[in-house]
Amino acid sequence: MLNINKLILLFVTILFTNELKAQSLIAGIPSADITPVGKLMFTHESQVNAWKYDKVKWNSFNFLCYGVQKNLEFTVSFSNLSNSPVSHECLGIGFKKVFDIPIHLPESKFIVGQNVLFGVEKKPTVGGWSYAMYSLRTPKLKTRLTAGVSFGSAELFGYDTLTSQENGIAKKSVIRRNPFSFMAGLEQPIIEDKFYIIADWFSGRHDLSALITGVQINFKHLVLITGYKFPNFEKPKSGSIICELMYEF
Repeated sequence: MLNINKLILLFVTILFTNELKAQSLIAGIPSADITPVGKLMFTHESQVNAWKYDKVKWNSFNFLCYGVQKNLEFTVSFSNLSNSPVSHECLGIGFKKVFDIPIHLPESKFIVGQNVLFGVEKKPTVGGWSYAMYSLRTPKLKTRLTAGVSFGSAELFGYDTLTSQENGIAKKSVIRRNPFSFMAGLEQPIIEDKFYIIADWFSGRHDLSALITGVQINFKHLVLITGYKFPNFEKPKSGSIICELMYEF
């Protein structure tokens, strides 16, 4: 059996033989990184809240990216798989394109993406998600800052339930969310290409609107992110612990 010193040595060895340089997300929003040409990257994110509800609340996000050519990836996602009776599972198919901007700012990039969304419940629906972002890295601290806008449909961003009275009878109606939102992210390397402090934010009042803070560790073909999600418009106890794994094949 390995003792604690050998376990620490094994961890450090794995950490400092890192080769993985790219990922498609910061935590909750797209990143300026892109899947390398010919590579396949799979991401799974679980969100867990065990302290507010009668039973553990679990929701997940799954994402597959393929590097089609330099700075272009094809994406397939499956969102909202959870243990909730009504979870609004959603299949997404799309792309992300990164443009390098030749100006005197480190790693200046423009990012655009488009996804067609398919709601896969009893009554299938079709929607979409589009986004555009700008990213750069600060010269001395090497902090990467990313910001942009997003417009999407209810398949990914959720629904509102409204209650009204008609002849003394309560009626419920479901309203689709189609939000226009702002996105912002920060990635601060502590150990270059190995260990980061990260945060990102999605504005608005919808299923993705939240501040996520966490840490990221890069291994040889694996990225591990763990942190906490603070919803924009719900009580603090509605937050979730997140754990995200990205694996490059």
